[in-house]
Amino acid sequence: MGAVYSRATKDVEEQGKAILDKYHPEFAGVAPRIDYVFANATVQEDGTPTGPALTHNGYPAAALARIIPIKDRVMGRGDCEIVIDADQWPLLTEEEQNALLDHELEHFVVCRDKYGQPILDDANRPKLKLKKHDFQVGWFHNVARRHGIASAEVRQFQQLVFDDDGQWYLPFIGADGDSVKQSIRDLRPSDRAIQAPVRDFVKKMQKHVSKGGIEKISLVHEGKETVIAEA
Repeated sequence: MGAVYSRATKDVEEQGKAILDKYHPEFAGVAPRIDYVFANATVQEDGTPTGPALTHNGYPAAALARIIPIKDRVMGRGDCEIVIDADQWPLLTEEEQNALLDHELEHFVVCRDKYGQPILDDANRPKLKLKKHDFQVGWFHNVARRHGIASAEVRQFQQLVFDDDGQWYLPFIGADGDSVKQSIRDLRPSDRAIQAPVRDFVKKMQKHVSKGGIEKISLVHEGKETVIAEA
């Protein structure tokens, strides 16, 4: 396993700059230098990849964000870098590419003093830090099946469903009744063991969006419909 690195193409740099200008006004007047890097997986003699080009905590990653050490910055590198899985990048739509770049750019935060002015490092460049994710998930399907609502897996999912921010991840919450029913029908339950906790929070969901005029909520799995909540 490993990767072969190269400088990302100019269009990726321009794409990243457009995302930065559009969604990250906090960088206005600071102008951090961002290096965009491609990573291709190494391949075996038969041409098959030895593994994913990038990993994070042992899992494949589409991209990674990093603050560049000051020693490398004084030698001409940027202030931070975004490394992109170049094998997967061409397979993404433009919208997906934009979302990926925006995600990585969201990690970068300009350090500021109590007056709101950017703090400079010893290289007279803006000092940056990495922002953690707003929501971090580590779930085991088997634990959710065995313990249901008592498991952190199901409780975290319920939190996501009923939290106001959940509308960004599960847009059918608070939508019209038809949209809710269609979105629920698109869900695929793993097996009967998790239907009880699912039924519990879907009933709460039904009450949460009752103004949408929902008559029935059901799950369809392999062509078979299971009604889990009715008005």
